[in-house]
Amino acid sequence: VSFDAVFPRDCHQFSFNVASCGQPLKMRYVGIEKFVTCAEEFKRFGECKSLMICTVEATTHYDYISSNFPSTVHTTAPSLDALKDMLVNGACNVIATEQLQIFNSDIEEGVANGTYVLGGKAFTKEPLAVVTRKNDREWSDIVNWVVRALIHGEKKGLKRDMSLCGQGNNNLVPFDLAFDNAVYCVGNYGEIFYTNFDRRDRAPINTINNGTPMIYAIPHGNINSRETFDLDSGDESSNDVARLDINENDFLRCGVVSIEDSRGDLTGLSVDYCHALAAALFHGNSAALTLEFFAEDDYNAIDALLNGTIDVLAGSQVNLETDVWLQFSTPYFYQNAENGDEVKVFALATRNDDTYFSSFVHSIMLTTVYAQESGITQESNRGMPLISVFGTEYSWAMREAIAYSGSYDEMYHKHFGTSPLQRGRNQLNINETSQLLSPSMNFR
Repeated sequence: VSFDAVFPRDCHQFSFNVASCGQPLKMRYVGIEKFVTCAEEFKRFGECKSLMICTVEATTHYDYISSNFPSTVHTTAPSLDALKDMLVNGACNVIATEQLQIFNSDIEEGVANGTYVLGGKAFTKEPLAVVTRKNDREWSDIVNWVVRALIHGEKKGLKRDMSLCGQGNNNLVPFDLAFDNAVYCVGNYGEIFYTNFDRRDRAPINTINNGTPMIYAIPHGNINSRETFDLDSGDESSNDVARLDINENDFLRCGVVSIEDSRGDLTGLSVDYCHALAAALFHGNSAALTLEFFAEDDYNAIDALLNGTIDVLAGSQVNLETDVWLQFSTPYFYQNAENGDEVKVFALATRNDDTYFSSFVHSIMLTTVYAQESGITQESNRGMPLISVFGTEYSWAMREAIAYSGSYDEMYHKHFGTSPLQRGRNQLNINETSQLLSPSMNFR
């Protein structure tokens, strides 16, 4: 199932594969030219007094429209097909949708012949991902690495080859699965994309990254909602705030992998993420933690996390071997490997057995990027929104994290300096350049 990846869903019972988050569609307006301009300029008087916007109900597009326009100028449709019909039938003069959703339809034909226009402004970020339930981490990990395999296959030039289908390498620990069969039997990411879309539809962000900025955060979505989902997997009420009581002592036990980087102090950056997490957990007390350091090649770090000696591991390298036991946040640092071809990817790691705490850790990493995207600094931390997805006790968590750490750039500059040289992937991908990258997989 493909799903918009937004943060509140990640907090509850859903798991999004990291590999395809960051392939965003954008909400645009389509319709009568005059009224598209009205919607883009948020104008509702004069020639715009008849503006009527249609959206599909219970979508992120509806959330955006209802937050920015009064109910008198927008209405909903039960489906995408109904949405298109409402524009054609005159029930509205503008629809809020994504460009790909109007292809091969009367709406696209209308844009081509001048009946309608496609607005030039984008108003939302809509990354898509494969979604699984969080109560089956092994399955979630397998799905995640299948998508990574498709990306890795395109990067390495591996293609659909029926002579190799079923002959893949099944020695990829710990799953003992032949992920390369996904490529040989179906095709790599690019082949699958072009089977379903025209080449003109592949935006740069949906291409293989070769060193351009990659720091990217999924949208926070409605972080003041504690929406629940009626799934057979169990009672959502079990995700109680008490699950963030990580140990009997009121402090965070943070492991840190000491990693050398010629550009600056990567270990220091990891330590600051520990302090930011402590500040978020303990009402601004960034000192409420203990630190335990591990060498980069010391597997005792993973053991310490798995046996509960530490609660979180900063500077953990994302790889297939450990993913079956761990959950990784969105990466906060990319480092070229010694062979110059592969890329080491570093993130915050938590145990698979507490998805709620893992979501909280993930949210704090995303918070530093959210602050950067929003122009919020350590000094202006009060500009960060309050949240309720983890309960009222942690409503100030985002503010308190930024009050300690500042935005992603502030953290990076502290440990690596302000020179833009050699930052490479460790910059916000504000121009939506190539975003697809997979850690190394040992395909033959």
